[in-house]
Amino acid sequence: MSFTKAVVRQVGRDLGKVVSNKVFGDRHSTPYRRVGSNASSGSRQQRQQQRQQPSQQAQQQVSSRQEVQEQKITSNEFDKAIGFATTFTAPTMVRKLAGVYEVMKNEIHKAKQDGYLDTDESTMVFKMESEFMHKAEIITDLLELEEEKNKSHLEKLQKIVELTQRLIKEAIELSLKGAKIQKQYYENQKDQYHAPDFKRYAGFGTIWMLNYARTGEKNLLNTIVANAISLFAVVAEPAFLVIYLVSFFIAVGKFSKDKNTNQQMLELIDREIEIEEQRIKLFEGMKMDSDELIE
Repeated sequence: MSFTKAVVRQVGRDLGKVVSNKVFGDRHSTPYRRVGSNASSGSRQQRQQQRQQPSQQAQQQVSSRQEVQEQKITSNEFDKAIGFATTFTAPTMVRKLAGVYEVMKNEIHKAKQDGYLDTDESTMVFKMESEFMHKAEIITDLLELEEEKNKSHLEKLQKIVELTQRLIKEAIELSLKGAKIQKQYYENQKDQYHAPDFKRYAGFGTIWMLNYARTGEKNLLNTIVANAISLFAVVAEPAFLVIYLVSFFIAVGKFSKDKNTNQQMLELIDREIEIEEQRIKLFEGMKMDSDELIE
């Protein structure tokens, strides 16, 4: 039964490295984070409406995601299942561990309905699997104290571990897919940011069309009224030309502010892309390891 213990410990160590890796903890900067709790900042469908996928494959992802009704993955049932004491009899502990496996399987099933695991889903799933392996290792140690007597229970435990390894492999593949999709999303977001044009701001801003210069949205009625009032005032008193000077400086101020904001967002998005690239490398390495372990 030493093979079972070796597998449990190895997988447990690998998962421990994953859940403690900085790429799972460095998501504070993204405004699109999906949180597997009541603190969720928005649903996937809301984020999907903001995405613009350039390829046919990405568009198919959009369609698939919109057709699926979101089911939030939680750790509530898992926490209840994994919390059993290790003072039970051998068959009871093995049976309860099998129950934990079923809970994990159900949670992964919920999470993968749209075809992948996002950052927070991956984090939660890997933490569950890591805790499962830790519990399995404890039970294995206890059962091996009377190895001959618990031979049949250890064999059952080994089968449960093997099934869990397949769950882990599936979670890795779904997480890899999710990281690639998320990276593409941030790259699309980056493409939507363009440096503000000073001439555009100064020109349109001076004639009371600053909103058009910034967003491309026109409000001709407001523009006509504002310019009519300004022209009337200038005709009545040429000194009122200062009105256009004021509008010019307002436009210059907005240009400076928007330019800084744009730069900050680009830096933020570049950081998110870098994080997703790290996650992709991580999952690709894990996938190679799992392919060797599970044939």
